[in-house]
Parts: sequence; structure tokens; C-alpha cells
Amino acid sequence: MYLKNNNKFKILICIFFLACLGIISLYVFNSKKNIDPVNLDALDPTEVIEKYFEYYNIKDKRKVLLTMTPKDSDLDVIFGFKYLEYIKIINIEDANSTQRDSYISNGISKENVNVFEVTFESKYLINNPPWESGTRCIYFVLIRDNDSSPWLIDAIGE
Repeated sequence: MYLKNNNKFKILICIFFLACLGIISLYVFNSKKNIDPVNLDALDPTEVIEKYFEYYNIKDKRKVLLTMTPKDSDLDVIFGFKYLEYIKIINIEDANSTQRDSYISNGISKENVNVFEVTFESKYLINNPPWESGTRCIYFVLIRDNDSSPWLIDAIGE
């Protein structure tokens, strides 16, 4: 009699451990699935801007900051996610801007700086920083250290 109960107990313990192992496996699998597989090294400058807006639209500050130079990742940037309904790109154009010249005069080679004029539409539940609802046109400056490093957004502004 004792052996029968002992075997049932062992079976229950095994089932419990297998269930725990299954739950842990599902958690690990799902958490890896949520990691964005995008390799910024492989993106051209316009694709980095597109990723910025994609991440901004899903209100993911961590991913937005991945598209930016490290100098911005330490800042407590106001994104206005709380009231954001949506944000979407209308157009991205290469811009002849004095900003490019400024970067070049500060030692960044011409091949490692790009300036784009980006037209986008945003809708906020209330008018809240950083932008009001509506269509806006702003400049994005992207830089990279060299040919093998990723393009990152270094400045955003009018």
C-alpha cells in the first residue's frame, strides 16, 4: 500500500516539474520573440528614419532610442506617447542643408552624414509636446562613424 501511494506521489511530482518546465519554456520563447530582429547595421538612412517612426507609433521608447546616437539615449526625452494616437511618414526627401556643412566642418566626412527633410502626420488626443497634431516638416540628421557602422539619428529639428 505504501509503495502504491509513493509511486503516485512521484508521478505527481514529475507532472508538476514538467508543467513548470513547459511554462518556463513558453516564457523564454515568447520573450525572445518580442526582441526586434532588425540589424541597424544593414539599414540605409531612410530605413532608420522609417524604423524611428515605426517605433514611435508603437510608443516604444527603448526602440526609438536605438535609432538615435548615444548622446540622446541618456536624456529624458519627452516623446508625448501618453497622448499619441498615431504618427506616420508622408515623405522623406534628401535635403541640401547647411546642417550637413556644419557636420563636415566639425570633422565628419561627407560620406558619413545625411540630412533628410521628413514630412509626417501626427494625431494627439491633446496638443502636447513634442508636436501638435497635424502635418509637419522637419529635418533629420543621420551620421555614422565609418562605412561599417550603422546610420543613427543625431539631430531632429526645423
